Amino acid sequence: MQAQLERFQKQLSDCVNCASAKTPQGKADIQAISARISQIEQRIAQAQSRPGSQAAPPPDATSAASSPTTGYGGLIDVFA
Repeated sequence: MQAQLERFQKQLSDCVNCASAKTPQGKADIQAISARISQIEQRIAQAQSRPGSQAAPPPDATSAASSPTTGYGGLIDVFA
């Protein structure tokens, strides 16, 4: 999830700094990306507040997400 968050934050930065950021479509894109970032941040906060969860995400989120022993596999958004 941390990798997704970073990817969406970069995408938001690109959209905000784009020439089309002030157009209706650009504003809609920025709002959609911001909403997605908020969702991911909430999911990260929920995962960290669960009893027995780790305080910090693993350094390599892609290998942790695919590893059956870490328990993070259920937190992947397959629609992203």
